[in-house]
Amino acid sequence: MNKILTNTFENTQIRVVMINNEPWFIAKDVFKVLGKSSKSGKDFEGLDEDERGVFKIHTSGGMQETTIVSESGLYFLVLKSRKPIAKPFQKWVTKEVLPQIRKTGSYSLQDEVSEIELSEILSETQTALEIVDLIEKEKPFKLLLLEKILKEKSPTKILGIDFSKSYFLPTELGILIGVSGAEMNLILMKKSFQFRDENGVWRPTSSGKEFCLEIGNQFNQIKWKLEVFALDIIF
Repeated sequence: MNKILTNTFENTQIRVVMINNEPWFIAKDVFKVLGKSSKSGKDFEGLDEDERGVFKIHTSGGMQETTIVSESGLYFLVLKSRKPIAKPFQKWVTKEVLPQIRKTGSYSLQDEVSEIELSEILSETQTALEIVDLIEKEKPFKLLLLEKILKEKSPTKILGIDFSKSYFLPTELGILIGVSGAEMNLILMKKSFQFRDENGVWRPTSSGKEFCLEIGNQFNQIKWKLEVFALDIIF
């Protein structure tokens, strides 16, 4: 039987499900902290299939299915959030909840003082690098998003990751500048990097081909290098 651990962050219940000794978070609780609704599919955009799942929990109305997100999925949702509460929530999870779960398999207030003191001592960079260590096998986009957030705290690149050979979906590029994937496609079109063919499918122009990677499927999915638009817009 999977154990459900209940924690509280600023009067909001955060439930963690232990599945095969790995923590999974109830998405509804996470989105409540971040001020979003887990009912919108757009809120889950960018998550890999293995970063979200369905879990049955007991409610007043009986057993009901609810969406859960993995540890790396949680980090992605937090990093994507623009809410001021996202940063302290991230630190609470990484510095208090997860270390205690890994020690004892549960979360309690027993070591709260020492955990908080440790959190205050660690710098922003140290905190970020610990997160990267946990998600180092994730998509380049997730590391790029983390680089963007850290850039706001430092005039130099902190992670030192070379993204020159990485390709990103329009949706991923759009997240970096606060627009939707559809809007990002229009930006790429206005920059003459792509166009719609007679079937309405996006195709790269001759000038756009050197910056893109075409994935030959039904929709001719296109991924782009960061050079398609000014880097100072992102960083």
